[in-house]
Amino acid sequence: MKEKSNRLIKQLYEEHKTYNPFLLAEKIGIEVMFVAFGKTPKGETVRFKQETLILLNESLIDKNERYFVLAHELYHAIEHNNLSAYYTTQRNGKGTLEREASTFAGHLMIN
Repeated sequence: MKEKSNRLIKQLYEEHKTYNPFLLAEKIGIEVMFVAFGKTPKGETVRFKQETLILLNESLIDKNERYFVLAHELYHAIEHNNLSAYYTTQRNGKGTLEREASTFAGHLMIN
C-alpha cells in the first residue's frame, strides 16, 4: 500500500510539479467545493456522468486539515473512480479503501 501511494505521488509530481492537493485537483480537472455538511462528513467524492467533484466540509475552510481531507478524497477520485458499487456494498472493502486513501494523503502531506 505504501509503495503504491509513493508511486502515485511521484507520478503526480512529475506530471504537475506540485504536492498541493488543491493544485493537483485543479490540474487534473476535479472541481473542489466547500459545502455545509454539518459535523460530518469532512469530505466526499461525487461522480455524476463523467464529472468528478470533491466536496469538503465548510468547517475546514480555515484549517490545515483541509489539505489532508482533500488529498484523501483525491485518492478516491483517482484510484477508486470505478469502484463506487464495490465501495458501498463491501463491509471489509470500505475499510481497506479508506486506509489506502489515508495512507496516500499522509504521504502526500509529508512531501
